[in-house]
Amino acid sequence: MPDLAGWFRIRREEKSIHLIDEHSRKVFSCVMELVNLVDLVMNEGSPEEVFIVARRINEMEHEADIMRRNVLDVLSEGKLDPSEREDLVHLTKRLDAIANNANAAARRISILNLNYVRMLGEPFTKMVSDAKKCVEKLMETIDALKDGHDVSFLIDEVERAEFEVDQDHLALRKALQDWKHGDVPPFTAITLSNLIDFVEGIADSAEDTADFIRLVSIKKPQKHK
Repeated sequence: MPDLAGWFRIRREEKSIHLIDEHSRKVFSCVMELVNLVDLVMNEGSPEEVFIVARRINEMEHEADIMRRNVLDVLSEGKLDPSEREDLVHLTKRLDAIANNANAAARRISILNLNYVRMLGEPFTKMVSDAKKCVEKLMETIDALKDGHDVSFLIDEVERAEFEVDQDHLALRKALQDWKHGDVPPFTAITLSNLIDFVEGIADSAEDTADFIRLVSIKKPQKHK
């Protein structure tokens, strides 16, 4: 049985490969749009403008979910080894989790008073940007995988990028401790905390996907003649 990189290389012209590629790029688009949303908020965008972008992210996440189901339908029709099919199913589900987290973060922003989001300031903007970089490295990993290249170094870069987001998360949590009690309503504080967690979830899901690729891309040792 070929490893995952070999599977992509052998079947690069098949419909399933194109669908997986489209799905991964739609997932990344969700993250990119979240970066745009945060930039809009920090640059004094209106609630109406923010709502429009957040709704667009929701629509994109829904499109990604439809693509994921299409991938699963095509895989179920193909003549695949059961373990290969299972690997690809898990890959698409892990990718979809990235879009889910991006959409969840956008939804939290859309229901918050934007002044509270702005109070998170540069540490939050950096965290979102670093989460995007983590997903960018994952996309590079998937592209290299499709071309049959070794991806171990790229997976290491995904993990380093995820660690940076973890550091951002810790720094932001520490900064929030300096906020005075009573400055933020309790429900708003909970929603802001959820927002931060969902951004971290983007990077965590990217790392989880990269770790899975590493696991299933390990080539089985060849038998000696």
